[in-house]
Amino acid sequence: PRPAGQPSGAISYADAHSVLPFANSLVRMSLSGDDIHSLLQGQFDADGKRLRTLYASGLVYHLRDGKVLEVTKDGTPLDRTARYTVTVAHFLAEVAVGLATPAKLLL
Repeated sequence: PRPAGQPSGAISYADAHSVLPFANSLVRMSLSGDDIHSLLQGQFDADGKRLRTLYASGLVYHLRDGKVLEVTKDGTPLDRTARYTVTVAHFLAEVAVGLATPAKLLL
């Protein structure tokens, strides 16, 4: 949902870039559904304690005891073998590179 008073419609790359803090740039990446699941699971330690919070626009994920059970987009479960294009601030892309090989980046 949009904040009150914000117009509806598509958000452009320029719109997203204009609100980034500091001098961050945006990075477009290709990740598998399994990569995305792993990134979301990486918010938790082995005991299920939340270490950090990642916000994923357009995704819903269900948890139990610190375990990611399911990730959905528009109500449909992510296919763990399918490829998805995501856009993130470059400092978050550096985290994803630990899971995704550099060849998967679409810079």
